Amino acid sequence: KEKRIRARLEGFPAIKAIRGKGLLLGIEVASPRPKLVERCLDAGIIISTSSAPGVYRIMPPLTTTFQEIDTFADIFLNVLSAY
Repeated sequence: KEKRIRARLEGFPAIKAIRGKGLLLGIEVASPRPKLVERCLDAGIIISTSSAPGVYRIMPPLTTTFQEIDTFADIFLNVLSAY
């Protein structure tokens, strides 16, 4: 499942790096976006900030399906590109 998340998000221009192992990941964006957490929540997904500026955490449950990962990636990338 980690590979699926990475495959869906890596290569997107606004994403610098994806850090972490398993399903506890940090997504580093090219420039910090102060309202990204709120905009994602409004769009129906939950992310959180980390102590590093411009890095946002995702922590999906281990029971997450590939379809849910794809839905998350679609929404996250849409929010990020509209920002």
